[in-house]
Amino acid sequence: MEVSNKWFRLLSGTLAGASFVATTQIVTRTDVVGMLFIAVCCFSISLPFLVACFFRPPSSWTPSPDKAASTPLNWRYAGAFMAFLISIAICLIGIMCIFWNFHWILGILFLLSTLSGIGHIYFSSEKLTRL
Repeated sequence: MEVSNKWFRLLSGTLAGASFVATTQIVTRTDVVGMLFIAVCCFSISLPFLVACFFRPPSSWTPSPDKAASTPLNWRYAGAFMAFLISIAICLIGIMCIFWNFHWILGILFLLSTLSGIGHIYFSSEKLTRL
């Protein structure tokens, strides 16, 4: 599935902004323990790569057309795309930890709604490629 740069930028920029705001709000508390500490750890792992993907999306890392014909799979692009997906997952885990801190039911509800949203995007991926 070919995804344009604007989708990478939209997703990485939104998650980077949300994780930055959440981190600044969490660290202003007097004590950062339990699930909030895990959330800050998740954001500290995912935030740098999400910001990097905002400025240079993984879809721009594809080889030039003359090199693409000689290479069946661009391992650099595949690795960057996997790192992008992993950083999204880590960021979403951090957001889930914030909800879990309030109550475990809220964490489960966030997890279920996230999986539902990912399923919706996956099954409507043909519409995304036409934009």
